[in-house]
Amino acid sequence: MSTEIETVSELEGGAVEMPILTLLRSQALRDALKATADQAEDLSEEQREELFFKVDQRRKAFEDSVLNVDEEDDLHYMFAVMYIELKSSWILMNNQINYGMVKSGECDMVTMYSAALTSQLLYELEPMLRQTDVSKITDFLAEPMEQVNPKQ
Repeated sequence: MSTEIETVSELEGGAVEMPILTLLRSQALRDALKATADQAEDLSEEQREELFFKVDQRRKAFEDSVLNVDEEDDLHYMFAVMYIELKSSWILMNNQINYGMVKSGECDMVTMYSAALTSQLLYELEPMLRQTDVSKITDFLAEPMEQVNPKQ
């Protein structure tokens, strides 16, 4: 598997300045995700297609949600909540991969590639959020629950 991943930034000269909806509808984003799925050479063609389909459905869910929001503040809030959901999913996949490696020395390859595609989607969407929000979300998700909400 190649370690190089094409990004929308590389394909279109910079995703940071793109409006959210333009990014989500970008063929370059879909092409970049498809190219990454196609790099999973140790999976079957059917598995690679399924990986792309699932990550593209997540992209489409973002797009559909954006279409339903008229207020800019609400759009940023909704986008942040969806980003949290996606990042949480990525964290869960990474935990599954890590515990699989610890228990058996192996991990589920479909989960590994799914995590890679999710990571790429996160990378592409992150510039659409304020950096302070990304930092707060990352810090919140990284904290063990007893530190976030200590028992009294």
